[in-house]
Amino acid sequence: MSKARQTVSISEINSRLSCQVKHDFRFNRRLVPAEEREVLTLGKAVHIGLEGWYLTHNLDHALQAMREYLERSAFHDDLIPLASGMLKGYVEHWRGQDDFEVLHVELPFRVPLITPSGMASRIFDLVGRVDMVVLKPDGSLWIVEHKTVGVKDSQYFRRLETDFQIRAYVWAVSRFLGIDVHGVIYNVLRTKLPVEPDILKNGSISKRANIDTTLAVFEAALARTGTDPADYAEIIERLRNEGNTFFMRREMEIPPEDLSRWALEMYHITRDLRRSKIVYRNPTACSLHGGCEYRDLCSGLLPADEVSTRYRTLVSKHPELSDVDLESLRPAKAAPKGESVDHAFIANLVSNQSNGGDQ
Repeated sequence: MSKARQTVSISEINSRLSCQVKHDFRFNRRLVPAEEREVLTLGKAVHIGLEGWYLTHNLDHALQAMREYLERSAFHDDLIPLASGMLKGYVEHWRGQDDFEVLHVELPFRVPLITPSGMASRIFDLVGRVDMVVLKPDGSLWIVEHKTVGVKDSQYFRRLETDFQIRAYVWAVSRFLGIDVHGVIYNVLRTKLPVEPDILKNGSISKRANIDTTLAVFEAALARTGTDPADYAEIIERLRNEGNTFFMRREMEIPPEDLSRWALEMYHITRDLRRSKIVYRNPTACSLHGGCEYRDLCSGLLPADEVSTRYRTLVSKHPELSDVDLESLRPAKAAPKGESVDHAFIANLVSNQSNGGDQ
């Protein structure tokens, strides 16, 4: 692929959709806050731990990789025990229950966007990385997207139904591997540990009805203290009906017509991105997600001599792909139409892409 081509990521497109000024600060000027954000550090650590687990199925190895990353963080005292507990709980919960075979972990991709006529864009390539590509028993291919969330939220999966990013990943990986991807499996981990029930003076455990825990943790506490489960029937029933809210999965199919609409939207977004002569603010985005990190800079309240202390400049606008030779990535040839795609074909594609080969 020619070096003259422009690369865009879904992070960049989401930033552009949120606010053009925010996009300009982050992806044109390449400014990012100098101060570390705890929530982002924890999310990255969990991804590192899950990558280590699915690559090796060695929990000690995965925990060590996560700890080595967190040791460099200002929040290591708080995050190491939290992240370690999350990964241990995840492995304990899902071990032996995965109904898929992992074909690739942290798969990078680069594919040309398309025009409304179906031709490859002469300008833009979409780049990114997906958490996992997996094969289901029925032969269908899925991507897995790891998500970390802070609290129980009954509407969380509902909001993901219109997720722009995941449509991009399904579209891009389908073209990159040359095989239709059926949809996404959202793999959700809460960023807290199940609460251990309080032990009362008489040796029994608290009957606090809204305890935020799992049935397994609660029943283990009952057994440990020799407490009669019959006295906690209502709490046990609630936890059983609620299920494990700390580790959840949800499958979502993405139909072809949905992907076609996404591709058309991407064409117009990137066309506007290229042709726009001025960037303008979106005031409704200023307070989203805890507040925009560029708010003081955007409003002019930040003195010029403080910009360099509040922000640092990235070498690349895609730092998450700094370990990838983007120029070597090529979309695979598609599987023959009308023929079933067997495991060997998929594994061969994945192996070749891992080595940067041209299919």
